[in-house]
Amino acid sequence: MIDASHSDPWPAEDPLFREVWETSPDAMALSDAAGVVLLANPAYFRLYAYSPQEVIGRDFAIIFPQEQREAARQAYRAIFEAARPVEGVEAVVVCGDGTLRTVESRATFIERGERRYMLSLMRDIQAVKAAQAAIEGLNRSLEARVSERTAQLADTVQELLQEISARAFIQAKLQSVLRLQRAILDSASYAIIATGLDGTIRSFNHAAERMLGYSADAVIGRATILSFHDPDELRGRADDLARMLGVAIDFVHGILHPVVACEQPYEAEWTYRRADGTTLPVSVSLTTLRDDDGQPEGFLSIVSDISQRKLVEEALRQANSELVRASHLKDEFLANMSHELRTPLNAILGRTEVLQEQIFGELNERQLRSIRSVEESGRDLLALINDILDVAKIEAGRIELELEPCDVQMLCSASMRLVTETAQKKHISIRLQIDSGVTRIHADQRRLKQILVNLLSNAVKFTPVGGSIGFEVHSDRQAEEISFVVWDTGIGIALEDQSRLFQPFVQIDSSLSRQYAGTGLGLSLVHRLTQMHGGRVDLESTPGQGSRFSVILPWHLSAHPGLRPAAETPDFADSLTLKELSSPSAILVLLADDSPENIELMREYLEALHYRVAVASSGDEALAMAAAIRPAIILMDIQMPGMNGLEAIKRIRAHPDTFHTPIIALTALAMVGDHERCLAAGASEYVSKPASLKQLAAMIARYTQPAPGVGGRG
Repeated sequence: MIDASHSDPWPAEDPLFREVWETSPDAMALSDAAGVVLLANPAYFRLYAYSPQEVIGRDFAIIFPQEQREAARQAYRAIFEAARPVEGVEAVVVCGDGTLRTVESRATFIERGERRYMLSLMRDIQAVKAAQAAIEGLNRSLEARVSERTAQLADTVQELLQEISARAFIQAKLQSVLRLQRAILDSASYAIIATGLDGTIRSFNHAAERMLGYSADAVIGRATILSFHDPDELRGRADDLARMLGVAIDFVHGILHPVVACEQPYEAEWTYRRADGTTLPVSVSLTTLRDDDGQPEGFLSIVSDISQRKLVEEALRQANSELVRASHLKDEFLANMSHELRTPLNAILGRTEVLQEQIFGELNERQLRSIRSVEESGRDLLALINDILDVAKIEAGRIELELEPCDVQMLCSASMRLVTETAQKKHISIRLQIDSGVTRIHADQRRLKQILVNLLSNAVKFTPVGGSIGFEVHSDRQAEEISFVVWDTGIGIALEDQSRLFQPFVQIDSSLSRQYAGTGLGLSLVHRLTQMHGGRVDLESTPGQGSRFSVILPWHLSAHPGLRPAAETPDFADSLTLKELSSPSAILVLLADDSPENIELMREYLEALHYRVAVASSGDEALAMAAAIRPAIILMDIQMPGMNGLEAIKRIRAHPDTFHTPIIALTALAMVGDHERCLAAGASEYVSKPASLKQLAAMIARYTQPAPGVGGRG
């Protein structure tokens, strides 16, 4: 409160005006000709983070950066002398907490006797949502604030009555208050609507006129707040509105009938109708207005236009829908690509396997080398397909690690064997050194091997002829970590390129003339699979001198999220000879496949092992033949014309004569969930193409005859 000798423009007791002043989301300040701040509302202090003691009675320019304050004062004096309202002025201000904000200001003037005051309204245009949140918080505590402010206003009025001795002065002051009230209401950027308890409109500011297209004269005392609601929406949500406000809704007369006092602020989104018939989505914050005795006398609504927000939300919804669609299309593309590439690869690798086993006759050494070259190229292509699918699965969050105790020595030796031949061709020496204290680690053995082979393969690829490679395993018992280190004396990596190294499909040298082949997927998989293990990848490298990659993993991962124990999947194929895999009594196998190449390959191989083979080229044929010939086992492709393999498996399982027949899903589908879908349909086993014929024969033998030395099922 400012002393009366300063011609204090503060209003007399007016609950509505006081409520608007205290709860307005816009920052408001009243200052004199010298730029001294006389009054400021709570939103002012929230916006600028200054205390009242730092602002009231002080130079308004405190909110500007030091170097801009004099210019701000000159502009203020020019505006004050012109005495013309201004609006839409943007400025960068310094808040009390040291942060910078951009605000939009408007100013109007109030005359009181011979004195003139500037009323400034400011809005933080960088944080509209924050301002809305502040308004919502104010509305929730509005009831308590009304009682508190009413008591404060009563004290203020008492002080004024003691200071004012002339009735004429009181009347002049009240007129000044009314002008200030009107200026505040009309300058607010939100629609402010005050009503009686029956919903009849008592106050309708300029923002409400602009927003809804009605003039204040047309609605004050002539319409109710229900007049703006979309009728269908209002009827559909009437119970909710009536319960929150403590009223009954009279749809015939369009008014409210108070039942109980509304104790809590009401906040909701509605659809309002403008005067021209168009609709507008709005956010409404509504609270109860009370008289001096605390009795309800009406409602105060602050209405915000949220049409732009709704447009953004709809755009985001459509964008998300397109992203989901694009993801589905990508999955379909990858599934089709996998199927189309794996199907011919199955025939290629199957033929090389048959030829190397010399089932149809002996080959000379030169022929065997050629076959091994074909197989190596096929395996390289299969590895590329698997890498692409692994990246897609990891990005979709569809890979789970299968945990099991891993023998570190065996794991490292097996990883080295896969690159030894290539290293020998380049006369590169590889040295393996394992900490004697490291024997086992809890991890996904297949994925950890994939990490190590990728690092070793890269080391061989980027190390020149005659170079060296080191493979080391170290332990840190205090940190409970194991480090797998692969170093080389290769080309090295520049520091500026290292940040891009672990991104998928990125190679440091991507030119057409690049010396080193590859897709750029290996290190991306290393990085992501290591992260899934709860570990990290460190890199030290110097161009021309070599690189040192360290994969640091937790020693124990049993409690790590997103992991599950590894399934027991014993492999009998390596321990069996072709003679042991052969059928002793011409067991009948039903082969369902639509690829002539795969049919011919599988028929020749199985018949060489003395199986009888019946062929179905579609799911419908497989279903009919399974019931007719009662095979000992069924090899079922999944993607076939007409009835697909999954449906055929379900129907075969539903038939009592073939309910127990073993079914191996032999398919080029290798995407996330394909394994589970095949087993859920009723398949006994799932094998992705290209499959090892020897391993497949071992699987058939387990289901149709005892495997010598191993045991099996009949």
